[in-house]
Amino acid sequence: MLLCDRLASYDPVPTNVQNGAVSIGRAPQSSGLAAVMRDCQARYVVNEQLVRQCVFAITDQMDCLRAALHRDLRLSNALTWVEWCEPGSGLWAEDAGSARAKRRAGVLIHANDDTFRSGALKSFWIGDNDHPQQSIATFHFDFDTPISDGPAPFRFDRSAPHADDFEAFLRHTAFRVDRDVAAELQKRAPDQATYLQRVKDLYAASLTDLLIFCAFQLMLNMPKALDLAPSNRAALNKVRARRSLGPLLEYYEATLNLTPATTRTGHGEQTDDRRAPRMHWVRGHFVRRDDRVFWRRCHLRGDGDESAIAPRTTFVNAGRRLSDLLAVS
Repeated sequence: MLLCDRLASYDPVPTNVQNGAVSIGRAPQSSGLAAVMRDCQARYVVNEQLVRQCVFAITDQMDCLRAALHRDLRLSNALTWVEWCEPGSGLWAEDAGSARAKRRAGVLIHANDDTFRSGALKSFWIGDNDHPQQSIATFHFDFDTPISDGPAPFRFDRSAPHADDFEAFLRHTAFRVDRDVAAELQKRAPDQATYLQRVKDLYAASLTDLLIFCAFQLMLNMPKALDLAPSNRAALNKVRARRSLGPLLEYYEATLNLTPATTRTGHGEQTDDRRAPRMHWVRGHFVRRDDRVFWRRCHLRGDGDESAIAPRTTFVNAGRRLSDLLAVS
């Protein structure tokens, strides 16, 4: 079952505070979180390939995300849900902790005003006990105005590519922890150092969610970057109604648009005794031109006369992890 469906029958009743998360207590008749989930103007379920494309964007094309801040990055709705399944390798294995590896995760985004350029993001995931968990923290963002409360709990590796773009992006975010729940977490921590480490780990995990959402939203804003297939659960919900079960939520399944763009080829011209590369597929990626950001769809490149077309690769791996840019201080 999708995480959004699980949350539609739960309410955020703190039942267990551990490691920066709050277990969500069972409340089928609740009107809080369940109602919010049902009221979302848009719910997206992102497949693993697209998640990896988002990870690639935030680790290898952070300059494009920074450039998009003041022009192309805009929310689509006042209330949005985005959900995915974390691959459990690379980015998550070290940066967000193994507790969330290979689990369904999602973010609920509230837009603050009519401009859809600022808002707040709350993270959710399936916990070790197979119950939904919500973060005790909220990430606020404003794409127009820096709102950072102070330096992030990280030190930057200045030699890493795009470190300056990453730091500039973070100035438009603010990390806030719910005081009451944080006090309970601090009370249960064996010492202050353990508590601070858990908050830093929570920051890293929540920041990962925020960045993935921003990369996804930017692709969503780009023409022909994504394919959105609406779900159709009408027949299934009729069966559930006969069994006195609540309806499942409708959503859009978001995938990369793999329809090739215009083919770009060479014709065997040689330079310095080197042949043009054989025809091959190039994955979709952002292109930055001055202060504008564009989406370049997957396309063919190379010499069609050189050899057979190389196999089409649709699985995207990030070249680096967030840990290559940041280290917990």
